[in-house]
Amino acid sequence: MKNLDLGTITHYYSQKDGKTIGKYREYSVLMPFVEHEKEVNLLLELRESNMEDAPGEICFPGGRVETGETPEIAALRECEEELGISQSDIVIIGPTDRLYTFSGAVIYIVPGVIQYDSLKNTVYSKAEVEEAFLAPLSFFVDNEPYVHTGRLIPDRSGFPYEMAGIDENYPWDTGKSDVPVYKPLP
Repeated sequence: MKNLDLGTITHYYSQKDGKTIGKYREYSVLMPFVEHEKEVNLLLELRESNMEDAPGEICFPGGRVETGETPEIAALRECEEELGISQSDIVIIGPTDRLYTFSGAVIYIVPGVIQYDSLKNTVYSKAEVEEAFLAPLSFFVDNEPYVHTGRLIPDRSGFPYEMAGIDENYPWDTGKSDVPVYKPLP
């Protein structure tokens, strides 16, 4: 058995980088801002309707973070693969936020700026993107979304209550998942 004195434990934690505990699939999306005609827009894409995951969804360009990639590099790579926008035409403008989902994913949100002229050379990945479009940022500021709240209940079937020293009336925590839905753009 390893030596478990406080010196060993202190050394272990002093050398450790903090990380998320649990098994999460990592994804990264670019939140691209594009100024056109003095108005700030978000560049969004409509996912191909034949996609296995999230067909027909309106989203930011993005996908899985590959081994050895940072979230920023993954977001730039995915934008180039999906929309054909060169990584050199994208400027990351801030720190990356994270969204942890109930389905076991962490989504890194990378804000960036793309010059409008860079959109002229876009070539969509037909396997992933049906179309891309600009949506005025003011639309999202001026319009409150409808928020659907779904209740998340743990699956307790087969739980070893006796082994855990609790009975079947244990007050399990539940959660919720909020999904904002915006009316269609005019």
